Amino acid sequence: MGVPLENRTLVIGLGITGLAIARYLQRKQQLFEIYDTRPDIARPKALTGHQVFLGQYPITRLKHIKRIVCSPGVALDIEVLQAAKAQNIPIESDIDCFVDEVSSPIVAITGTNGKTTVTSLVGEMANAAGVKAHVAGNIGEPVLDCLNQAEPRLWVLELSSFQLELTHRLQALASAFLNLSNDHLDRHQTMDAYQKAKQRIYLGAKLCIYNREDKATYPSHNTDESISFGLDEPQGVTDFGVRDGALVQGEKALLLTSELALKGTHNVANALAALALAHIAGLDLAPCISVLKTFKGLPHRCQVVRIKDKVTWVNDSKGTNIGSTEAAIYGLAPQVTGSLILIAGGQGKGADFTMLRDVVQQHVQKLILIGEDAGLLEKALGDVTTTEYAHSMEDAVKLASKLSKPDDLVLLSPACASFDWFDNFNHRGDVFAGLVEAL
Repeated sequence: MGVPLENRTLVIGLGITGLAIARYLQRKQQLFEIYDTRPDIARPKALTGHQVFLGQYPITRLKHIKRIVCSPGVALDIEVLQAAKAQNIPIESDIDCFVDEVSSPIVAITGTNGKTTVTSLVGEMANAAGVKAHVAGNIGEPVLDCLNQAEPRLWVLELSSFQLELTHRLQALASAFLNLSNDHLDRHQTMDAYQKAKQRIYLGAKLCIYNREDKATYPSHNTDESISFGLDEPQGVTDFGVRDGALVQGEKALLLTSELALKGTHNVANALAALALAHIAGLDLAPCISVLKTFKGLPHRCQVVRIKDKVTWVNDSKGTNIGSTEAAIYGLAPQVTGSLILIAGGQGKGADFTMLRDVVQQHVQKLILIGEDAGLLEKALGDVTTTEYAHSMEDAVKLASKLSKPDDLVLLSPACASFDWFDNFNHRGDVFAGLVEAL
């Protein structure tokens, strides 16, 4: 006898995560079918033997579906998901499938900004402390593809709000919510909905790690199982903070802020969050501190590309939202003795650029506008700093070179997505860096 139709799983999305879900279900020998809203994408040959629906999904087929596993990039208001909710069909994420399969503890990180840096730091810290760790989630390979290898002693997961919206069974050893700022409102519509999606990282967590200086990160349910981090002094003996120019836990000094290889005050906060996660994971903090003295950051995140004629060029192409750009400016401004020239623009994702007015007025002497929403940035910020338009990244770099003087800093931190001109933020940063190197 064949497998009953009612035992099928519906996978929604044929992107990187959707294909990883399909491969996982194939390994589990589970019957499934796939739907993607895009009518004109290629059908992967590896899915031969499984039904693939493109463009439209026949809603009547839901009577055969026992559960849906949905890719994070799929909009949750599509017809099939709304119909599934009405029929009480479980809708899960790839993270749920992953949690069902692993036995090693998980530490999980989310936040509008800094999550990739913190996730990478914790992975480096664990390995330096002799604890084999694997970093995955919203960084690197999809989590379900990680199941093909020997299980590490610690999983370190970066999770986006899109992933968390449909995750129900995370059950992390420790979950960190770093910060919340204006982003992804084209998906979530309101900041309240965005915050609630991020707060889901705390569901089932044995310990919650939150940012004392950002109330949006405070666990929404009362819990004694939490510790905090912040740029102020710690409130308790297990909390992390800053005192007398040093990173501290409670009364114990760990290292001087000047010893951090990462630059900028936002990276002090990132280091504190990473230390908090390392502490809860039971890592020896001595090698973790050594990592902080050598880890210089990731490409496209406040990365110094070049210093030419005493002008510093910084690539922060990962600055795809207002909060990230604000953090970059505030973090770098104390190091600038001349002018700060900002290159910004792209696809704004519905963001309110007036939220950048204060930081731009305080620290940005010249603003070079690029991309699809350059006009919106001009409207929001044109009266608080000097602005000029560039019609390509090449134009922007040439203009910045012309406007800059010794001791100035040129910062690419767009506060926008990159898809109007580039494949992704990596492509945008690579183009910028290449043009700067060619000056």
